[in-house]
Amino acid sequence: MTDLQPDYPIRNVTDWDAVNDEPMGTKPKYWLRPPVDERWLFKKKHRPNSDDDWSEKIAAELAGLLGIPHATVDLARRHGNRGILSRDLVAECKAEELIHGNSLLVEADPDYPAGDIYRVAHHTIERIFSAFSARSVGLPLGTDFAPEIVEARDLFVGYLLFDAWIGNTDRHHENWAILKYAGDRYALSPSYDHASSLGHNVQDDERAERLMTRDRYRQIAAYAAKAKSAIYRDRDDRKPVSTDEAFTLACVPCRAAGVYWLDRLRRIADDDATDIVRRVPQEIMSDVAKRFVSQILQANRTRLLTLTL
Repeated sequence: MTDLQPDYPIRNVTDWDAVNDEPMGTKPKYWLRPPVDERWLFKKKHRPNSDDDWSEKIAAELAGLLGIPHATVDLARRHGNRGILSRDLVAECKAEELIHGNSLLVEADPDYPAGDIYRVAHHTIERIFSAFSARSVGLPLGTDFAPEIVEARDLFVGYLLFDAWIGNTDRHHENWAILKYAGDRYALSPSYDHASSLGHNVQDDERAERLMTRDRYRQIAAYAAKAKSAIYRDRDDRKPVSTDEAFTLACVPCRAAGVYWLDRLRRIADDDATDIVRRVPQEIMSDVAKRFVSQILQANRTRLLTLTL
């Protein structure tokens, strides 16, 4: 176990200038500019019964633990409102443009429902990987990867394993992207927007009940195993696949990458993940929520490590 680290700071950004609103997604978001010349996206806590600020911060730290390139995220307050800051990926990666998945997918299929976000059965692993091939999408620039991670789809397999570990149900076609660089070079963007994970919208009374119950259908392992992705097996399907199945489907053409990412997960100690959760300040995350999230991570990790690719 690592030495205990202090709580994550909560940055007060009330005095930062608002540059403009961010229209993407369903949550209130504002691009802010701190005293130095850079942009950060402030995402206000979505609703009273959702803890999507600490879930996004914890997810970003866990992504780093797994070795996934990810957006830089800090806890924040603005005019007394809880939220998070996410650093501008385009500027941080020294790119020219961020191109969301739906824009990429509609290039290959003009009938692709790019304007929808959820319940898009066209959003399949096959289409995503084909879109990478069509643009010759590579790996993030300036980042070293293991020999098993050769191309964008190998890294995307890691994103899907990460989703299964944290129970991220929101990998829709605006929550993955590629970066455009000078000379028409393209690379898979670091992963971002992981707020819809870790049981963020479960209330503490239910968390406590699930922690204590002897009913195996109500226990945390059962709850965690139900997570659905925003990816479909086939365009004729009515429901998306589970986060586990999204990962295993992507491993069919990328088995070596899948084995690599599972080994990365195997090497992570439960205590290291628990310490990341522990560092969220008490004022925004209760002890029962921390125990609940830690057990979700343990249950998902245990289940994933039994997969046979």
